[in-house]
Amino acid sequence: MNKLNTKAELRVRVAEMAFPAPDMEARFRERFASRITADGEVLLTSHTGRSQAQNLDDCLERLAALCRAALIAPKVRRPTRPTRASKERRHEAKRHRAEKRRQKGLDL
Repeated sequence: MNKLNTKAELRVRVAEMAFPAPDMEARFRERFASRITADGEVLLTSHTGRSQAQNLDDCLERLAALCRAALIAPKVRRPTRPTRASKERRHEAKRHRAEKRRQKGLDL
């Protein structure tokens, strides 16, 4: 059991972070919206290490990983058409559901 106070907490304001690209801050906010508090801070905690310094280093590494992830621009999706087989599967499923409904309406 960890009886020492070795937990590290890192709070960083997103608005004060220096991003190399102007659109990177918006991408960071969009991608990690669930990690950003109402005050606009990213909150990272760590309590895995045996010392507070180790845990602080872990928090800094995780923040760097988040920033690296925000650097990568999302790939643009090229719209594709449904294949003939997928259309046929969809129509077959619709026919099957319609047949089920027709069977339910019969009084025998």
